[in-house]
Amino acid sequence: MSETSVIIPLYGNHVGTSRLPVTVRAWLDQQAPVTVVIATAGELALGDDIVSRPGVRVIVAPPTETAPGLLRNIGAAQVSTPWVYLSDADVAPLDTDFLARARAAAGDGAFVQPAMLRMAQSPPEHPMSEWRLAEEPSDADRFCFVTADPDGTLRRLPGERIVWEDDAPMVYPPPGHGHADDAREVDLRPMFHWGSVLVRREQFEALGGYCTAYRGWGCEDDDLLVKLNGSLAVRHGWRDAPDLRLVHFEHPRPYTGEPLRANRDLLRRRRQRGVAAMVADDRAALLAGD
Repeated sequence: MSETSVIIPLYGNHVGTSRLPVTVRAWLDQQAPVTVVIATAGELALGDDIVSRPGVRVIVAPPTETAPGLLRNIGAAQVSTPWVYLSDADVAPLDTDFLARARAAAGDGAFVQPAMLRMAQSPPEHPMSEWRLAEEPSDADRFCFVTADPDGTLRRLPGERIVWEDDAPMVYPPPGHGHADDAREVDLRPMFHWGSVLVRREQFEALGGYCTAYRGWGCEDDDLLVKLNGSLAVRHGWRDAPDLRLVHFEHPRPYTGEPLRANRDLLRRRRQRGVAAMVADDRAALLAGD
């Protein structure tokens, strides 16, 4: 019986859709049984190779629910597993014992922001359960960007530059792998999955889930992390269990402009009110949605 539901939000034409076959298989290949829940805003053409797999559920939300936090709330409300893992369509675990070890690390709290490798090409044909790093990074010689051989051997991509910002490891991409509209000196990425969260379902519900006021991509995960850090014992994977890794399939930036600026303003206002008020507002919104 599954103990963890992996909740993946998806809407519009997000490029993560093309990586779903790889991502879904990697989660289903975990040593501990899991349920993969794909919550979509409206009907999306996901393909029979995904929706027909045992262990996969597709939950179709109204087409207006175009925000990852909203869709993760909807997905989490439809499951009964003790744990929920809140993720994205373009991120998958490198090792088959990822979830079991992450649950052990979480203890009575939450496990967030695991270390992440950024794949700068299309994934190889071999399933992720067969992928291996050609070299294991040491604490003093971490790396983030990788390429893959046809057999699934992952190799570091030279030219990245690692810095520490707000006591967290960040990386400037290798030349030619940054965002086209950014100068290299500002194109900084985390070396971990920013919004990845493993938490007990009851605790997620007690915090009111994600704030439902955010629209589009951006800041809904920062908001949830504020509530988690103010309410539970939180283990940060990149620091506390750096050998537990995800792979992110790189793609053009999915969001910019007015929606992101509005989300940042909303996050600032909510943080000023404090964690207790944030939780109270979100619990009330969650109950009103029922």
